[in-house]
Amino acid sequence: MKIGIKFYDVDYTSTLKGVLKMILMMLYRTNPEVTLTKEILHKVINESLYSSYLLFQARFDEESDDIKKYLCIPIKDIFIDSEVDMEIRIINNSCFSYFYVLDTDLDHPGNNPIYIL
Repeated sequence: MKIGIKFYDVDYTSTLKGVLKMILMMLYRTNPEVTLTKEILHKVINESLYSSYLLFQARFDEESDDIKKYLCIPIKDIFIDSEVDMEIRIINNSCFSYFYVLDTDLDHPGNNPIYIL
């Protein structure tokens, strides 16, 4: 499975990677029978972003409601499977470079299944 998230602020790379790490853990290590739809991913990602922000960026100095709103990702910026491949082709032909990808096919020892374009 591939999951892609388009987010326009590179300052939150640790936060976005943290969310994808949590999804990877849930998919294969705790709950492998879950089928993720775009709607479920939208909910999981947006519910996890603030926690990931606190955990992986260790920032406790910003107002929580403001940062929660800022980190909210619309469903149109979440991609799965073939949509990820299509978006990667578009990105490779443009200057956009904040696309976070979780590729479960790359999840094996010594390899990182999470990358940024």
